[in-house]
Amino acid sequence: MLLAGINDNAHVIKKLNQMLLKIMVRPYYLLHVKPVKGTHHFRTPIETGMDIIKELRGSTSGLAIPTFVVNAPGGLGKIALNSECVAGEAGNRVILKTWEGKLIQYENPGPGS
Repeated sequence: MLLAGINDNAHVIKKLNQMLLKIMVRPYYLLHVKPVKGTHHFRTPIETGMDIIKELRGSTSGLAIPTFVVNAPGGLGKIALNSECVAGEAGNRVILKTWEGKLIQYENPGPGS
């Protein structure tokens, strides 16, 4: 889980994931916090997670690089946040493509939200 003010930088995620690998746990997902009541203060902009993954790609083992995902609303499943799944932006929303090719709008908190 990507949490604002706790692990929202590449150095912390890299150290955490490397420690997980030492105990033979593969960090599979880095999950963006869902926009549900009581979690707003933990949410980061989607770009924060994408930037972390980009930085990890050049500085650690591939096994220590999770897939950054959002859990799409309405039971549409997890969406890997990469350049292929981010179809655009509309104000404070990001347009995402699901694994089925459906386009959805997902609330994207701004910097410092």
